[in-house]
Amino acid sequence: MKIRYIVVLLAVALVYGSCKKEQNSWFNYNDGIETSKAFVQNEQMMIDLMKTYFKSIGDSLLFATGKSNIDGAKILYIDTAVDKQILIEYPEWGNHDGYGHWRMNSYMASTKTDFNAPDALVTFTFLNFLYDKNPLTAKKMTIQNMGKPDGVNDQYHLIANGVERFLSDTTGYLTFDLDQYFLRFKDPSSLYFSVNDSFAIQGTLNGSTNLGLAYESTIKPDSVLMNKYTCNFLKKGPVTVRTNSFKYDSYVYFPGSDTCFNQFVAVINNNVFPYPINIWNGK
Repeated sequence: MKIRYIVVLLAVALVYGSCKKEQNSWFNYNDGIETSKAFVQNEQMMIDLMKTYFKSIGDSLLFATGKSNIDGAKILYIDTAVDKQILIEYPEWGNHDGYGHWRMNSYMASTKTDFNAPDALVTFTFLNFLYDKNPLTAKKMTIQNMGKPDGVNDQYHLIANGVERFLSDTTGYLTFDLDQYFLRFKDPSSLYFSVNDSFAIQGTLNGSTNLGLAYESTIKPDSVLMNKYTCNFLKKGPVTVRTNSFKYDSYVYFPGSDTCFNQFVAVINNNVFPYPINIWNGK
């Protein structure tokens, strides 16, 4: 079944490729591949972190008792005189998050109002936080509740500036800025978090690889990414990834909305390069 899926995905990707392949010429596709990989790693990481946050603000136990356990973390709800906080706390030795990654220490969400208020502005802070043993920091990261622009589904605007992920293998660090919209499709059978909830994601993620390759990525409204709670991996696309050092754009495809595989393909000048989405293999 997995082989059949990959064949179908590659076929769709090839059909999408719009650039005429040049004959009798050779190109080094490394820049396009490396920037595509960096985009995928950063996007998957941010969605995993946000998925834990979205589960937290929809957890009835958390707001009733002040504590809960989600995605391998101890979640604390703290109501101070200044603000309201959600602390997502992993042990100092780390814990598996259920998405194929290892998280250590904490990150916090705070707001002056209520987390589920239609206009709530939430600020995130990383507290010696590690993702796959890679220290993660951000100069500024916020999410704004945008209400229901279509009258039915809630939308959130996530902005992250100066995000840095220092690689534990000492090969450098990944940096990026993100400006994206998350449209939540809520399971109508529950007011709270449900495994049937999902998000459609569009916007930009622009950054630099550990080798210093700068890139820009765009998720368009007609090719949104899907974040389904029933699957650990990104879905749909394509996403356009551009870098000034390379002649061609890369088109990144993920599995279809009704499938779930640890796989993406980068299509460059009608050449197809398949890779796993998650690459973490240990503690």
